[in-house]
Amino acid sequence: MLLEGADVGDRTEYRLALIDHLSTAFHQYPASRARMKARAATRLATLLYQEGEHRLAHQMAEEAISLAGQIRSAQLADDLRVLLRTLPPGASGDDPALDLHHRVSGVLAEMS
Repeated sequence: MLLEGADVGDRTEYRLALIDHLSTAFHQYPASRARMKARAATRLATLLYQEGEHRLAHQMAEEAISLAGQIRSAQLADDLRVLLRTLPPGASGDDPALDLHHRVSGVLAEMS
């Protein structure tokens, strides 16, 4: 990994810059670039979950799911699998993370 030897401050700065970059990309891609917009949303949601920003991550995951339902892409499917592994475990049937887990799994099943 590129940042393995970097100190915590450098890694934090890098992750924040990556969040900013992905957020900008998501908001700037037009509807005609739905695949790229979906990939940006998926990657942003994954990174936000890793950073503990669950509310924002959930919003981005919702965007990714909405966009991904219209797209067939092996790269997007790979990104969705990473998101699926990153989702926090759901505590109960009405937990948003559990619902997202089922919905992402459903999108992946449709893409196969």
